[in-house]
Amino acid sequence: MPIRETSLNSYYLCLAEDILGDRELEVYAYIHSHPDCTDQEIAKGLNQEDPNYVRPRRRSLVQYGLIIESGKRPSMYSPFRESLTWKANPKPDFAKATEVKKGLHKKRTCPFCSGKGYLENSQVKLGGYQSEQRKTTKNIQEAQS
Repeated sequence: MPIRETSLNSYYLCLAEDILGDRELEVYAYIHSHPDCTDQEIAKGLNQEDPNYVRPRRRSLVQYGLIIESGKRPSMYSPFRESLTWKANPKPDFAKATEVKKGLHKKRTCPFCSGKGYLENSQVKLGGYQSEQRKTTKNIQEAQS
């Protein structure tokens, strides 16, 4: 007995609930039910004025492999520009999406302080100006003692 497309869509949305945040799920559900939509259309469909509400979530969904680019069409705002359209991946790999999401959210170490939270005996170029040698919290406490 073949699986109906509506059953498959419901199954994919249930799997997505386990790995996506609320806003990502909201965007994924909209794209899933409205294929070939642009960022502006998604924002409008979700009652948001600014498409920048949608873009970070849509970008992460692309990285997870849950949605794919489906084409281009003239922009709603400018006849001289094109907007990308998006649709849900017909065969999403939720196991891979989970691994990608874990990899994207690994804790990163600060290249300046090596994760200590302060600079120790170093000179760092900030904003084009050479900063002087930094005093650490530890050095200040020692000086006060």
